[in-house]
Amino acid sequence: MKKVVFTAALLMIICVSFAQRFTYGLKAGVNITGAISYNKAANATLAAMGYPVKDMIFSSRLCAAFHGGAFVNLALGKKWYLQPEVLYSSQQYKLRSHYSYYDLSGVASLDFDLTCINVPIMMQYRIKPRLYLEAGPQIGFLTKINVKGTSTHFGGQTRDMLSQSNTVECSLALGLGYQLQKIPLGFYTRATLGLTNVLTTKEASYRNYIGQAGIFYQFGK
Repeated sequence: MKKVVFTAALLMIICVSFAQRFTYGLKAGVNITGAISYNKAANATLAAMGYPVKDMIFSSRLCAAFHGGAFVNLALGKKWYLQPEVLYSSQQYKLRSHYSYYDLSGVASLDFDLTCINVPIMMQYRIKPRLYLEAGPQIGFLTKINVKGTSTHFGGQTRDMLSQSNTVECSLALGLGYQLQKIPLGFYTRATLGLTNVLTTKEASYRNYIGQAGIFYQFGK
């Protein structure tokens, strides 16, 4: 964790030293998280937990959590800005499937609970003086991943999967934001698509996608 914070702080210092001018601020909002590329992985995860079910078709259910952190906004020109951020991010999602096992039928589920330190590096373009589009890469440092497996007939259990996970996740982000005129507040929305498998086994190829919306306060305006 100390290395993550140090690396992010060093990156911001380097960016500030090359900027024409800069502001900084705080931001917070809601995460809506889901999973892609998960069906084979979900079956493998339940099998590893000892559940006698297989070949199920899962559906992903979105869950709400939160994020918050700090940013530096660096002016590169009249319309172009660079915004590195450091965000604490809680990400949760659920996978569900109906199953049949001999004469039993029920519902199996996997509930994911992740905590990340995310470092997006967003390039912003001002469409209007206070309206901007943004896009850029994001590096996420996974600090917790708990997976709870449950089924109608076979009980439930929770496992810490951090040792079986990629602790560094690469993503792409795209967003839109608006800065209010008379007060240093603004609003934003952002979509992030994970490019890295969350778990490291060949069968478990979970990847995340996140929708975000929030508010920011900008100092130095």
